[in-house]
Amino acid sequence: MNDYQSLVLKSAALQRLWLQDNGLRIIPKFSSERRVPLCRLLRVECYGDIGQVKDGFCTLLKIAEQHIPVTFFDSSNQVCAQLYHPCPKTKPLAVWLEHCFCEHACQEDYRNWLHNQHYALLAHLHITQGSLETRQQLLQQQLVVYLKHRQLDSVFTQLYQQGKRMLTVVLGEQLMAYGLAAGTSLRNRLFNDLHDLMEYWIQGDILQWLQRFAEVNDTLKRDFYSHQYNTLSEKITLILSQLQEMLEQYALEQLHG
Repeated sequence: MNDYQSLVLKSAALQRLWLQDNGLRIIPKFSSERRVPLCRLLRVECYGDIGQVKDGFCTLLKIAEQHIPVTFFDSSNQVCAQLYHPCPKTKPLAVWLEHCFCEHACQEDYRNWLHNQHYALLAHLHITQGSLETRQQLLQQQLVVYLKHRQLDSVFTQLYQQGKRMLTVVLGEQLMAYGLAAGTSLRNRLFNDLHDLMEYWIQGDILQWLQRFAEVNDTLKRDFYSHQYNTLSEKITLILSQLQEMLEQYALEQLHG
C-alpha cells in the first residue's frame, strides 16, 4: 500500500496553516484541526488566494524547502505556478542528458528514441500503419467518430483538460525528482518533448476508458480522476527510466568504442 498522499488546499475553506513537530497543521474554517505528517506528503495543490490564509504562503515555502512540490491553480483550475526546492539532488539522468545534448550523435539517438516512444504509444492503441503523422491523425479520427457516435464530446473535453493539468503537475514533479531543475534549457526541452508525447497518451487512455462503459456518470468521472493520476505518474516514470537507460547505454558504447 502506498502511504504517500496528495493534499488539496482550498483557501476559501482555510483559517490557518503552520508546521509543527514534523507535520503540517491545518485549521479549516468549518471543521476540526488536522495534522498531515510531512514524511507522508507527496505533493500539495492550492486553489484560491492562499495569501489570505494565516501563515499560509510562508508555510508552503517551508514545505517546498523539504522537496515537496507545491502547485497553485487559478480560478479556472489551470496551473499558474509551482514551488520547488531550487537545488534538486544530482541524479544520473540529468548528468547523461547534459552530455547528450552536447553531442550530435547522441542527439540523433535521442530523437530516434523519442520517435519510437510515439510509435509504441500508438501501437498500444492498435494504430500500426503509416507514418507517425498519419498514425496521429488516425487517432484523432477515431476519437471524433467515437465521441460523436456516443455523444461524449463534452465528457472527453472535461477529462482531457483535467488530464493536461495533471500532466503539467506530474511531469514537472518527476523531472525535478530526476535532478532536472526548473528553468534550465535541458529541463525545458525534455518537458516540451514529453508533454507532446503524453498528450497523445492521455487522449488514448481516455478513449480506452470510455469504451469500457455503456454510460458515463459523475461517479465514474471521479473514479477516472484517481485512475488518471496514478497511470500518468507510472507512465512518466517508466519513460524517464527508459530514457536514462538509453543514455547510459550510449555512454558505455562510446567508452568502449
